[in-house]
Amino acid sequence: MKVKKFLIYIFFIFLIISFTSCNREEKNKKENHKKTTKVQKIKEVKKKIPLLKVGSKIYYEKDFLEFLSDNLGDNYKNLNLSKKIMSSLFNQFIDEIVLYTYAKKTGIIISPNEIKYYLKKNKITTNAENIKQTLIRKIFIEKLFSIKLSEIKVTDKEAQSYYYKHLKLFRRPAEISLSQIVVDNEKEALKIKAELEKNVSLFPELAKKYSKGPRAKEGGDMGYFSKGELPKDIEKVVFNLNPGEISQVVKSPYGYHIFLVKKKKRKRLLAFKNVVDLIKLRIKEERSKKIIDQIKKEARKSIKVTILNNKYFSDINQIAQNPQNNKKNIQKENK
Repeated sequence: MKVKKFLIYIFFIFLIISFTSCNREEKNKKENHKKTTKVQKIKEVKKKIPLLKVGSKIYYEKDFLEFLSDNLGDNYKNLNLSKKIMSSLFNQFIDEIVLYTYAKKTGIIISPNEIKYYLKKNKITTNAENIKQTLIRKIFIEKLFSIKLSEIKVTDKEAQSYYYKHLKLFRRPAEISLSQIVVDNEKEALKIKAELEKNVSLFPELAKKYSKGPRAKEGGDMGYFSKGELPKDIEKVVFNLNPGEISQVVKSPYGYHIFLVKKKKRKRLLAFKNVVDLIKLRIKEERSKKIIDQIKKEARKSIKVTILNNKYFSDINQIAQNPQNNKKNIQKENK
């Protein structure tokens, strides 16, 4: 009887120990799971590396990598870019964000229709709802520039003044209009030349039939040339011909050539009426550059940039913002 009681007592002790052990294992599992989850969260936080603060917004490494992918293509990682190039690209990234922030600050708003128009105009096939931030920034910046540039007006008087101040730009040298037939052997070239001497008007027809030149289908037409634009051996021959005359057979590394001089133009000054539109366009381009440079300067002055991590930033003096201000910001953030 005493033995039986003893066995029962031992059984209960075993149950208590087993239960306690199970509870301890379960508790350890939960604690380990919490630790693992905590480590994973820490890793995720570390992956989200802040690079800079523009205005009140922080931009992360993933934003810069998206910028690289958008501008260089998805395979940019395989380009093995040097630190200097990466630093330059990082500064372009800063410039873009500064201009985007400035555009929003000046009150620019982009409608869904404007986004769709931009995508269509640039033949971008992405969905308007899933558009990347890099593309959004470009649309804002383009609108910022276009509003300012649309104000540029150039009068005929301004164009005329530009014309007389830059007459050298509108002087043209003597030119000749040429056609050619080029074949592989001299015998064939001489045979064609003999036919042309009988009837030079056959030149386009014979060029289409026999020539292996790149413009054979256009009757061998090569366009206009001035001195210095053709090989010397050819130039010596063709510039001594009169309009309507054919050349002797000229040998070159490409074969045997026969040339026809179609027209000749003497040295001349292009008339203002013929270049007025070109002049206005040139003035607009010059003024556009100045306006864009001014907008960039204004944006850099009014938008504060703080570098939070100089991982991609090797030269403080390259920064889009005032170098001295950013030097202080970098030193402060990296302490």
